[in-house]
Amino acid sequence: MDKSLQTLGQYAASLTYNDLPATTVQAVKQRIVDSLACALGGYLLEAGKVARHLCPPTDAEFGARIIGSLQRTTPEMAAFANATMVRDLDHSDVYHPSIASGGHPSNSISAPLAVAEAVGASGMSLITAIALGYEMYVPFIEGKAKIKSQFEVDGLMASFGSAMAAGKLLGLNAEQLATAASLALIANVGLGMRRVGKVSMYKEFYAGMAARQGIFCAQMAQAGVTAPEEAIESNQGGLKHVVMTDGVFELDRLAGKGQQFMIEKTIIKTFPIGGGVHLSAFAAMELKKKVRADEIASIVVKTEAYGKSTSAMPQHWHPTTRETADHSIPVAVAITLVDGAVTAESWKKERYKAPEVLDLIARISVEENPEFTQQYPGKKNIVIEAKTHSGETRAVHLVRTSKDDQTSDDIVNTKFRHYADEVLTHSQAATTLEAIWHLEKLENAGTLLDHMRV
Repeated sequence: MDKSLQTLGQYAASLTYNDLPATTVQAVKQRIVDSLACALGGYLLEAGKVARHLCPPTDAEFGARIIGSLQRTTPEMAAFANATMVRDLDHSDVYHPSIASGGHPSNSISAPLAVAEAVGASGMSLITAIALGYEMYVPFIEGKAKIKSQFEVDGLMASFGSAMAAGKLLGLNAEQLATAASLALIANVGLGMRRVGKVSMYKEFYAGMAARQGIFCAQMAQAGVTAPEEAIESNQGGLKHVVMTDGVFELDRLAGKGQQFMIEKTIIKTFPIGGGVHLSAFAAMELKKKVRADEIASIVVKTEAYGKSTSAMPQHWHPTTRETADHSIPVAVAITLVDGAVTAESWKKERYKAPEVLDLIARISVEENPEFTQQYPGKKNIVIEAKTHSGETRAVHLVRTSKDDQTSDDIVNTKFRHYADEVLTHSQAATTLEAIWHLEKLENAGTLLDHMRV
């Protein structure tokens, strides 16, 4: 077995709750609150309905429940449905350490949540598994590591993180965890088409598919299935040589080797839009204080390369699907200036198709500022300049750093209650939050969902 797989297996097997700093434990709880909030927000949407419909009911002892319906199904299908709902609104957390790499690590939460319920794992065990699942993103995106653009970034990392987190809860040893890692990597390298052109409903489902695959890979390893022993390092189809740019896979950056746990670094989103669009939404809110939408003749947005390349392509001026619209700088700026903010209601009401929004979108141009690109991600800059019909210029220059992106218990609690208000009672929401904030005291982490029946 190659050294990379051995390292991953040993790391996952040896990680314990006592290895986690208090800040990491708190970060895990915050991401659980945030993810369950997003799942509640996605519960009534089409993808969530389809995902639940695909889940076969089961009375088997080894089962898990779906958020909202509390229908009992197999763990891998519960993870499929739950992860689909978490990702649906694109409001779950995000992490972009550089212009060339990043993803949504909370895609790996639903798998350990389902397996923890199936095996009756403790709250401490679930916290440890979730921290591990997040940490498995590190070798792919930290430092100089990045996945080649022709491959699907998030799906691969989510299936890998899910496999390792699920395997941890299933009690796999180091060798079995290395096997689960190999299976997850070999079987789940997808194409980058998910993010290109007219974005489809697959955008909502890829995280669920990855969570399902991750659990199944862990179960296969548990059952004794063997896997390629050089899945990462082989020069004949190994991950380093096929998927990773320049063959870089950053194992030395795993937490516990002088590195902070990755889960503490992810950003809790304020708006249900793509990560590359957030700064433009914040800036547009400031610009709205200076100018009305009907006063604007033209707008120029100046941003860094990541934002322009992911959120200002031709299709982002003429989105025909919500999946394209929620990754569009022109759409985010226009909706914010017209309505005040981008919210889940913006997508439910298809505001990106409204005449007044389309009229403003047509007046927006987006440019890359090389200086902003150079400073990213340490400093995130954006300038929005609006020229009025009377010839005046109103401008906003917004700069955000990692300190501005730090979250708090109050922030995620507010987000949870916002989405819970539509589908749960205040008592249900309060009881669920209380359980999450004291998760380490739970003997059976599966009880987290007890009060989440819609």
